[in-house]
Amino acid sequence: MHLHPDGLASILASALASGVPGVNAEDLVDMLGELRAPEAV
Repeated sequence: MHLHPDGLASILASALASGVPGVNAEDLVDMLGELRAPEAV
């Protein structure tokens, strides 16, 4: 069973798009994939 909190995908996508140093893009992409988030496309 996977939990998919409302709004989590948009927060992760926002962090990924920010390009802030220290953000681990690979992990964020993996998490978005696990959530099957349309924002990841």
